[in-house]
Amino acid sequence: MVQRRQALALLANALESRRRDAKLVLGKDESDLFNIANNFGIRHRNDQQRMAYGDEFLDYMFATMLAGVTLLEELEQRQVTSA
Repeated sequence: MVQRRQALALLANALESRRRDAKLVLGKDESDLFNIANNFGIRHRNDQQRMAYGDEFLDYMFATMLAGVTLLEELEQRQVTSA
């Protein structure tokens, strides 16, 4: 579980580094990519975040964040090839 949380934090950081591009493509919906990472103790882990959830939730979040990173990479690649 600790390794999965660490992997999630790395994926969240990868998403964060592309946040500006995500806003351009997704508009206001871009914040949804970061809601769970910021509110479920994935990155910041403070008293206001939810921490009591099982491994199945971590698996879901891993797949979701990996898909988010992949999506943003594909959108960036599309912009490069169409420019």
